[in-house]
Amino acid sequence: MKNEYSKEELRQLISDAAIGDRESMNELIKHYSSRMYFTARLYLKDKKRAQSVTENALRNAFRKLEEALQEDNFDLWLSRIVQAEALYRIMPITEETISGTGYSNSDEVVDPYIEVPEEDECKKRIYKIMDQLTDAERAVTTLHFYDHMSLRDVANTLNISTGNVMGFLRSAKRKMNMVEDESIGTYVAMMDKMNPDKSKTDSLPLEDVVPEEDIEPVTEVPEDNDTFLDDLKGMVPVDERTTRVPLETLQYETTRVPEPDIIQYEEREEIEEQQDEEKDYPILNIILIALIIIGIIVAVFLVRQIMNPSSASREIPQETAEPTPEPTPTPTPTPEVVEETPEPTEEPNPIIGHARVITAELRVRSGPGTSYNQVTTVRSGEEFDVYEIAEGGGYTWYRISEDQQWIANNGGMVQYTENE
Repeated sequence: MKNEYSKEELRQLISDAAIGDRESMNELIKHYSSRMYFTARLYLKDKKRAQSVTENALRNAFRKLEEALQEDNFDLWLSRIVQAEALYRIMPITEETISGTGYSNSDEVVDPYIEVPEEDECKKRIYKIMDQLTDAERAVTTLHFYDHMSLRDVANTLNISTGNVMGFLRSAKRKMNMVEDESIGTYVAMMDKMNPDKSKTDSLPLEDVVPEEDIEPVTEVPEDNDTFLDDLKGMVPVDERTTRVPLETLQYETTRVPEPDIIQYEEREEIEEQQDEEKDYPILNIILIALIIIGIIVAVFLVRQIMNPSSASREIPQETAEPTPEPTPTPTPTPEVVEETPEPTEEPNPIIGHARVITAELRVRSGPGTSYNQVTTVRSGEEFDVYEIAEGGGYTWYRISEDQQWIANNGGMVQYTENE
């Protein structure tokens, strides 16, 4: 795998991947998945959620690779897809009552002579800082410092007030200053270094890209296991591919998370967790053996009671009550049958289409918008009838029940089929 590609080489790689070339798809995954995971981790502290966001973003990117050919910065294009997927996981942001409206960016000035560490060290230190923050603080600081959005643009993106943006920034910077040997200026410089949009990093000169050695293992697809590539390639319509890929492999597949041996971002931590679980097995075995012994003792006791009943269990004759005579029933008049005119029934809501969930997990809300309350969640593979379609907040919303239950689609979360 090359460290960097020329503009012509990258364009050719994207073109080949867009028509289903397996080697090109594999090369793009290995080269860019680590950077996409870094962007997801800026928004999400939980590593498994960040991994899920990265996988869904990869699938969304492979669905529309032809759009990438019109972009000047492929890395930035991927970063925006990850951003949209991550924000969907954490929205809506709950607004808070802010005391005071003052905000100063004087501590955000970067010393031009500061020595910024290499990319792998930047990642470690940025993770350490960001993991001190809440989801709202992470989103605000990432959009402001990493994506260089103004406070008003951050407020519009997160659908909160500018005052809340300033409040979250103040709170985040207080926590950042508590991290040892880190300053806000250093943090801003490291975020600038990691930003794929070098045109906006005013505080740092444009440097040659350093060969990347990821902190987390790079995504690879083993030669004997093409599940992930098949899953990604299955998202591309058949009529958009060439005969380079056999047609029998082009049937649509439900979006699913690849097997753990295909994408492993935190392999070392998972192994340690498995070892911790194995330490608990002896205790569980002892408890299980004790329960079996108690069960045997109880069974033996019950068998002895049945075979040798106690004298106290002799039957005591019960007094029989004299039967009381039943009263003679009085005949009742037969009621007249009145024919009721059936009331007209309301016609059920017409079913206009069919929706199939193709993302790992999707929220169900009480209305067509992210500001409505969450009712429940649905998972990949679940199918629903669609009664109504609405647009809102950059998403297409489908009503999936006769009452108000809606799911959102940004083109990569739900497969919708209209009734003929």
